Amino acid sequence: MNNRAERSWKRIRKTLAGGIAAACLFSCAFAEGFTLPASLVTVEEDAFAGIPSLREITVPTTLETISGPAFSGSDETIWVHCPPGDAALRLLNQGLDVDAGTTCRALLIGQTYPGYPLKEENPNTKRLYAPANDTAAMGQMLAHLERLDFQVTTRSNLTSTEILEAIPATFAAATEYDISLFFFSGHGGTGGTLVGCWNGLIGPSVSPVELRNALDQIPGRKVVIIDACFSGALVTDNTAALTGRAVLKKDYATSAHTAAVSSGTEEQQDPGDFNTAFLSAFGSGSSAKGRLKSRGSSGTYSAYYIMTASAATEESYEYPISEAGDKKWMGFFTYYLCRGIGWSGVVQSTLSQYADADEDGLVTFGEAFTYAKTQTAEMVASLATEGETQNAQSNTGDLQSFSPFR
Repeated sequence: MNNRAERSWKRIRKTLAGGIAAACLFSCAFAEGFTLPASLVTVEEDAFAGIPSLREITVPTTLETISGPAFSGSDETIWVHCPPGDAALRLLNQGLDVDAGTTCRALLIGQTYPGYPLKEENPNTKRLYAPANDTAAMGQMLAHLERLDFQVTTRSNLTSTEILEAIPATFAAATEYDISLFFFSGHGGTGGTLVGCWNGLIGPSVSPVELRNALDQIPGRKVVIIDACFSGALVTDNTAALTGRAVLKKDYATSAHTAAVSSGTEEQQDPGDFNTAFLSAFGSGSSAKGRLKSRGSSGTYSAYYIMTASAATEESYEYPISEAGDKKWMGFFTYYLCRGIGWSGVVQSTLSQYADADEDGLVTFGEAFTYAKTQTAEMVASLATEGETQNAQSNTGDLQSFSPFR
């Protein structure tokens, strides 16, 4: 084998006399993970076609060029370990799950609005019980991931200004190779606003445009998970159905299903104006395998992966969920999201990864979303008394090429 062949992975494979020779030279080549030769400079298009079990690959620091969709020959969710640089960015732009010295951070915000009466005192109270448990469950779930180490920041009952300030404070050190997760559980207004807390009560909201502008300053991959009423407006255009009113997250246990308008501190916004601006931000740009991609303010790589607990015209419900003799108030969507990934937010213990549909030991973004969406919709339908529904939304659908829950 000459030196020229050694420098291109595709040419190496073509010159080998079948899989036995390949296995002799690269003992892990047909296992779930392996390391490419240290002398490798180029990876060509379809270089890994015919390796069906490929799961994890380490790329050497010598790599200079990745020509076209190098991994298009494999249908698996591939985790690529690659040094930072142009090669890593090319892989990211191909929609691959890349570890290039990646740091994972999470900002978890739970809004309970404690200035309002307890549910026992007023069944129609605007106070929420689930968000504190939702953020706790998300933090515990992230802490128990096997492969990714998230730096978690948890905040509660923030004003709209404090929500926006918490984003740069948490993700200030993020690079284009990092993963930044933003989670919000609380009241939501029609049009997808995130309702702030002011002195324990409902206060001004964060509009989707403001949220997008804040997150756009953060480079890298951004996972956005919102468990609030009307949150689906973040990723779908339902302008015609929006009224501009603030409606509260609903509580199925007390049958508090009537819409509640805020006390006057809630900022009102024309849904048409905000949806146009928001969708042009999150819903535009080139797409790689379903995710929405844009360029950050500094021209660095930026991509969004979004889940919302409900559709743009639906409410999001909390409930006292019972499990193994314990009971906790949680948002249905957050409960099933954590459960699908392998964590019980009620009994606070590990579970089987129920969302792992293909049973390959890895829960992808799409699998986690699909499981949480299906289970939430079924549970709400089983409790509905007036035709209530809750259908989670995502900007990526059943995306299988990215797993922030390893």
